[in-house]
Amino acid sequence: MKFTDIKKDQLFEFQPEGRGAVYEVLKTDEGNSGDYKWQTVMLGNVNSKKIVSVPFDDFCTGEWELLDGYKFEVQYEKVKYLILPDGERLVLSKSLCEEIKGTLEPYGSLKNAKPPKHTVSKGIKKILYQQSAKQTAVGHALAQAVEQVEPVQEEKAEPKQEFEYKDLTRVRTLKYDDMDLLGRIYVTCDPEYALAQADFMNKKSELIHEQLLDMFRVGDMNMYDLRLRSYKMSKKTDPTKNISYHMLLLRLGKAIYKKGTSQEKKEFGINE
Repeated sequence: MKFTDIKKDQLFEFQPEGRGAVYEVLKTDEGNSGDYKWQTVMLGNVNSKKIVSVPFDDFCTGEWELLDGYKFEVQYEKVKYLILPDGERLVLSKSLCEEIKGTLEPYGSLKNAKPPKHTVSKGIKKILYQQSAKQTAVGHALAQAVEQVEPVQEEKAEPKQEFEYKDLTRVRTLKYDDMDLLGRIYVTCDPEYALAQADFMNKKSELIHEQLLDMFRVGDMNMYDLRLRSYKMSKKTDPTKNISYHMLLLRLGKAIYKKGTSQEKKEFGINE
């Protein structure tokens, strides 16, 4: 290795200290003064932050192994919690930060994540059309005819709802002002509002539903943004993982049914 081959930010492992003793090149220095010449490499331990200055001759003894292609990066994560009276912590939001002049500043936060374009897809239109058709007199008459002539056909209606569940990712662009559309899609998942009417499992569940609706009310946030801030409640699953769009819609519907204003319920399609 030549002295000129050593570049800033390269990573080396110092073999005598064992596996994981990684040092980052901070700078190189060479010069002379009279009969004296020097070539040194200044490195910093990425874990302990210890700084060492190594003569280039010692650097070439084989104790320093170049980690070619490796890159060192530090990321800080800011997590905001809601602490319950029993001490349990609920994750409200997460965002990445970078260190600027000794302070942590947010960057790449969830609010800056770019959602898809705000368009109502053909999939949503199809779901709304199907739901609307079920509620018309013609749709009701057709359903009765099928029930009278071919009773077994009624059992095949369930797979159609299953297909709609899988397509719920298409609600991601809808916002608070699209409450009527969300309500019409919601009843494809919970036609009789049985899930919405059920009691909250516990106080924690009630707080999470309230928080979800409050977040949706405040700010220019769509379902995509809302899902990024919604996490699983079950102790058997990873609490840092986001819920699905299906679960998000069910949770939002229950929050509106239980905690929503009269106007919100009306727009969502809930008859008080």
